[in-house]
Amino acid sequence: MDQTTTVEGDNLPFLKTTDIQVDCWLIINGYIVDFTGFGYGHPGGPSWLNEYKHRDASEKFNYFHKSDYAKQKMKGMAIGRVQLEEDKAIL
Repeated sequence: MDQTTTVEGDNLPFLKTTDIQVDCWLIINGYIVDFTGFGYGHPGGPSWLNEYKHRDASEKFNYFHKSDYAKQKMKGMAIGRVQLEEDKAIL
């Protein structure tokens, strides 16, 4: 993983989803978020996370999570940013 390519304002690397080495991750608003071990800590339970495992869950996240707390918690669990290629995420 290339740690030198980062997003301005954070120190997260751009990653291809094929480079992710954690079990339960979601893409939320361009962030790759590691939810491994968080399932039962999620207020909606683990089923929601499993439904979107390894996929873009931005629309659902934004619909249900309006608070700054949820957005900051998500960013705190982020392990990278989605690497883009020609304006499309590499999934």
